[in-house]
Amino acid sequence: MSRELHNLYREAGGSIAESQRVVVREGSVELRLDDAGDDEVMLQRVLTRRDGSVVVQLLPVSGVAELIEFRERDPYREMLAQRYRTCLDAIAHRAHPHGAAHHPAHVSECTSELDVSRLMRAVCRRHGGTFALFHWLAATPGSAPGRATYDTHVILAACSPGWLQTYVRRVVTDPVLESVSTSYPYDARLCETRSKFVQQSSKINPSFWAVEPLPTAAHEGRYKGLSWP
Repeated sequence: MSRELHNLYREAGGSIAESQRVVVREGSVELRLDDAGDDEVMLQRVLTRRDGSVVVQLLPVSGVAELIEFRERDPYREMLAQRYRTCLDAIAHRAHPHGAAHHPAHVSECTSELDVSRLMRAVCRRHGGTFALFHWLAATPGSAPGRATYDTHVILAACSPGWLQTYVRRVVTDPVLESVSTSYPYDARLCETRSKFVQQSSKINPSFWAVEPLPTAAHEGRYKGLSWP
């Protein structure tokens, strides 16, 4: 995982709970809660596999019940018990939100992952969808055309916490990611500018959408493009 990307997700909001890495069967896991001061916090679960690849789950959480559901579906919940307890305590004792939640009408108005997730949920509901995922992917340097492998996979979730845990364990069967892998290097025609996001949203499967290559610079282009098969 690039240091730029690692710092990008650590700099969002203010951390109210952060754990050291815990060694697990696949590699290591760390948890972090970021508080932007409104009615939700962002949970980050970072799995660093033994081969060096990284999967980052970003889940908006509004209360302890959602975090408990996420924890109960975590295959390493017993090893991470103390870390989850720290996060639960932080949510239970956080100060009342000091600002109204931002509900952007357009991706150009998004300034954080929480904003993007709220827009995702709104678009999803508008089109009758239930769950939505937004993917950032970084291909391993030297990946052959049509056979991309990923060293970094960031998933921003607008779905039930338990389902997100199940999805990550089954991600290798995801037809959307398979399509992106076989189209690597990315065809520029797949990338729409953010100004077209709302207008184009009807073309996206509302329950499973939006795959985007990771930007190379830390903040530039973070929400600039959306692409889909």
